[in-house]
Amino acid sequence: MKKLTLFNITKIGLQKGWNHPTLPNNLLKLQLHPFIRKFKVLGVIRLLILFTKAYDKFNIYVFYISIILNILLFKYNTYLNYYRIKHIYFSIKKGELDVKFCPLD
Repeated sequence: MKKLTLFNITKIGLQKGWNHPTLPNNLLKLQLHPFIRKFKVLGVIRLLILFTKAYDKFNIYVFYISIILNILLFKYNTYLNYYRIKHIYFSIKKGELDVKFCPLD
């Protein structure tokens, strides 16, 4: 068996961490849905409209719609981050990210 050095162990650990999904499969599929992708892109555009005060050139309703949709985008991102943290926590707890055959253990 090949002797693992500290560099190789670090390399294996980084590869496992990089390749491990941060969200469950059902939420990964949701992220790829065309409606959600458009919603996120439009959310950034609406945020730029609010920050640059470009809503002055439009009707006041554009301002209110932008605020409402940005609140929805914030809630969506908060929901995803909660499940991201929860998924990573349970992955670590299950041992899916452990590097096996480590001589330092």
